[in-house]
Amino acid sequence: MHDLLHALAMFCAGVFYVRGHELGNGAMIDSKTRHVSFDVEGNFAVKKFLEACDNLKYPRTFLMDFLPLSQFSKEIAPSIWRLLSKLERLRVLSFGRFPLESLANSIDKLIHLRYLDLSESSIKILPESLGNLYNLQTLKLRNCRRLEMLPSSMQHLVNLRHLDVRGTNLKEMPKGMSRLKQLQFLSSFVVGRNEENGIMELGGLASIHGSLTIAKIENVINPSEARMARMPEKKHINILKLRWLSDNSIDSQNEREILAELQPQTNLKELSIKGYRGTRFPEWIGHSCYQYMTDLKLKGCSNCCMLPSLGQLVSLKHLNISDFDSLETIGEDFYMDHSAHSSCIEPFPSLESLIFNYMPSWKIWHSFEFAVFPRLKELEIWECPMLVGDFPHHLRSLEKLTIFECNNLACSLPRGPAIRELLIDGKQNVRMQELPPSLLSLAIFGSQQVESVLEAITHNQPTCLQFLHIESCPLAISFPGTCLPHSLKRLEIYDCTKLEFPMQQQHNWLQSLEICDSCDSMSSFPLVVFPNVTKLSITRCKNMRSLEVSPSHDVVFPCLRDLTICGCPNFVSLLSQTWNNEFSSLQNLTVPTLPSLHQLTISCCASFVFFSAIRLAAPQLEHLKIHFCPEVDSFQDLPPKLRDLQIEGCEKAVRCLASSTILQSSSLIFLLIRGACESVKSFPREGCLPVSLESLQLDGFPSLETLDCNGLLHLTSLKTLSINDCPNLKNMAGERLPASLAKLSINGCPLLSKFFQTKDPLVWPKISLIHKIEVDDRQIS
Repeated sequence: MHDLLHALAMFCAGVFYVRGHELGNGAMIDSKTRHVSFDVEGNFAVKKFLEACDNLKYPRTFLMDFLPLSQFSKEIAPSIWRLLSKLERLRVLSFGRFPLESLANSIDKLIHLRYLDLSESSIKILPESLGNLYNLQTLKLRNCRRLEMLPSSMQHLVNLRHLDVRGTNLKEMPKGMSRLKQLQFLSSFVVGRNEENGIMELGGLASIHGSLTIAKIENVINPSEARMARMPEKKHINILKLRWLSDNSIDSQNEREILAELQPQTNLKELSIKGYRGTRFPEWIGHSCYQYMTDLKLKGCSNCCMLPSLGQLVSLKHLNISDFDSLETIGEDFYMDHSAHSSCIEPFPSLESLIFNYMPSWKIWHSFEFAVFPRLKELEIWECPMLVGDFPHHLRSLEKLTIFECNNLACSLPRGPAIRELLIDGKQNVRMQELPPSLLSLAIFGSQQVESVLEAITHNQPTCLQFLHIESCPLAISFPGTCLPHSLKRLEIYDCTKLEFPMQQQHNWLQSLEICDSCDSMSSFPLVVFPNVTKLSITRCKNMRSLEVSPSHDVVFPCLRDLTICGCPNFVSLLSQTWNNEFSSLQNLTVPTLPSLHQLTISCCASFVFFSAIRLAAPQLEHLKIHFCPEVDSFQDLPPKLRDLQIEGCEKAVRCLASSTILQSSSLIFLLIRGACESVKSFPREGCLPVSLESLQLDGFPSLETLDCNGLLHLTSLKTLSINDCPNLKNMAGERLPASLAKLSINGCPLLSKFFQTKDPLVWPKISLIHKIEVDDRQIS
């Protein structure tokens, strides 16, 4: 349906709308065209597109969005500006994600320009002539990270309504910004040190809407300057971000008065304060008059020794407090300002998430005598090493609790009947007497926590727990009882070298199991204990040798689809030796053992030898990755449905593939071969690769000298060929590459690249018909 609508739109547009990347070779854009766009991701080269624009006379829109640096050359920029200098009636110009470093001075010829977008470009400097674009209404410079200054002529853009400088590195604003009376959106104002570009210039911008960031407030000398910004009069700002960059020694009272003068209007919805240098906040922060405020972030206020009273912000939903180096206590004033005429409503009536992060001096959190946080769903406390306690009690709506690296914490966890997700990390001695009844996800780190939780599982037998992650427990402990919780679907065990879990009976409910740096006593994984696991990952288990399967004709694991074995140096065989001996004659295997296995990855297993019976054991296998397994020397009898084969760092296997036809009868679609194989000097030989292949990638062949086209010519489905990091590759033997090839990519092959770039007569005819050719990430056709 989308294609039909597009076709209809293009038909109705006729010659007035042109998408440059849809032009054919030699096509020219009509002089009547009014709107032009170009997408470099197409196959139409930039130079050809600019040549096709020679007839353009009166376009209104010119969009060149996204050009990779690899396809940009020094000749392109002058060609662009020569073209644009003729398009004096242009209204809209965009170079988003374009590697232009500067605009030409001739930009001021585009006197009718209304919209200029340079977002995510490589712009370093803007010319003073930009100020002559009197009709410009929108200037977008978002994420121009190399841009540090705006031209002083900006003050002449009196019709400018939208200025977006987010993500730039502006050092200060240009002088005279207060003259831009029509400005409705100003993403950021970077306070300068002089009167002409100081914070007072904000006073003249009464119409700005939406979000405003004021940065480098440390350049404000006294409260009277801040007062002249006239923040209370800006009725349409709903998001305000205040930023200080310097925390040098200052007058705390002066800082507080400056912030007091920056008080915004009461319709504010979001407030963020970062780097404030005072010891206390002014009274307006947290005042109950801000009844629409939903988000509040206080960060890096390293001198503050107390938090403002925030409990009376009736609409506040999200509160984030971080990097308060001097704060030691959170007391009752945090909930309610007793010195003011606060209402008697329950503190924080709408708060849903509360985050404390990196509070190095925070020791005490006083509980409030009355109920608080009636709607709190998420409570996170990160890196508060001095915190002892206590937590608020009876958080009836709490769903997620995170405690990370609070090593002195010694208290009971807050009770919450609705807690569904719990993460506890560190050496803290929090007491977990029982698991929340609705708990779905539990992640615990450290010996004390692991022991405590396993004991709680024993006593409580949770009925809702679906995910369990345990990590960093070097003690000799065992999983409780004879069975995992019946509700558990996913189990992860990391860095628990002496952990043992029950093998007495099958765990029929578990669907995903990951074991990493754990279970050193286990040499063979008993797959029969987990008959319904769909995903199994075993990583860096140093004594693991194989998967244990009972040698029975009717043992089948119908659910396992994804199997990964990584970093197990003693892992020898996919299935145990007992199984291999029983079925050494393949005709003895009447029922596939792994009938649903879809993806298999074996990586960094120095002793692994390829399992020759994989064809019958896993007939549905489609994706096979073998990485850095030096003992793998062959790929006999691949499964019939294998589509994706990736081999890396397996020299014996690569040498075998290069000299044999074992892949010829396979149904592979994608083949990747990567890794140093010193003996391979020519690849591929005739008959080496399957005719079904659509994509071939060769990486890191240090001795490869010749690409044999005769070994590729029969690949009538091949669409993509990529060759990378073959420094000695210099020859292309044979007549030509397959006619089906649509993309050829050569990177890190300097000898062959030279022939491509110079269009050597011995090489170029073999590739000239390929639609897209890239050399070192630069498109040359």
